[in-house]
Amino acid sequence: MAMRAPLPPTHPVDQLIGFTGFFVVVFFGVTVYCELSAQPALGWALLLLGLVVLFGLLIRRRMKIVRLALEAAVEEDESVGTGSSVQ
Repeated sequence: MAMRAPLPPTHPVDQLIGFTGFFVVVFFGVTVYCELSAQPALGWALLLLGLVVLFGLLIRRRMKIVRLALEAAVEEDESVGTGSSVQ
């Protein structure tokens, strides 16, 4: 059986960002098409707005996870460096 590397802590958020980003692009295209063809586009535009807000929140969440992981790594390095050594 092949061994796999552990998943990064941002993996679930990265998947949601990709999923949401895909639909942001799709609904942007639908909204532009509706606007250019003089069809009602308010519903599509509001849905697009909701997805863009969700996308922004997911990006902020990912940055927070990365920041917390870096702080934990720094604290771990400091605790290893200050430990008593056995001679």
